[in-house]
Amino acid sequence: ISYEWNQFDEALAHASRSGELAERMGAPLHLSQVPALRAQIHAVEGRWDDAFDDIEQAISASIAAGFSHVVPELEEMKCRMWLATDQLTLAQSWLQRVGLGIVQSDRFRDVSLALTALRVQMHDGRFAETIGPLERLRRRATAQGWIRALISIQTLRAIAESAIGNAATAQTALNEALDLG
Repeated sequence: ISYEWNQFDEALAHASRSGELAERMGAPLHLSQVPALRAQIHAVEGRWDDAFDDIEQAISASIAAGFSHVVPELEEMKCRMWLATDQLTLAQSWLQRVGLGIVQSDRFRDVSLALTALRVQMHDGRFAETIGPLERLRRRATAQGWIRALISIQTLRAIAESAIGNAATAQTALNEALDLG
């Protein structure tokens, strides 16, 4: 809640306390989630060196604790950080590892990965190529009631449509994202 309300010092304090409790309780998954939360906070604050250190710590802790199934989400988070810091080559290498096939997945847990894959394409200037996959994701998210994902999908759709000159369609997508938000 503190993070969502932009109370980052308080969020970091809660993360620290959570890490202490997780260590005392022997909860290794939570120990890997604490640096991931710190990475999110540091990224929002523009403290990129700290954010990248934290995300690497989260990945290492997840692997060490035997929770390698969370690593793809952490790697995806790192890719978004690369995009935010204009490290397109690293983001493109992530996309090559993950593959564009992720955009075709119907699993909820793959939506974030799919959206990041499309963000990489957009950063590469390939806006028109994202329209079809975004529409497919929009239909799926609408049918399943994935509101938070739908907000992101429509926001990206607005950016892509605007970039290719479809102002009216971009405005419609943005209005839907704002209404849902």
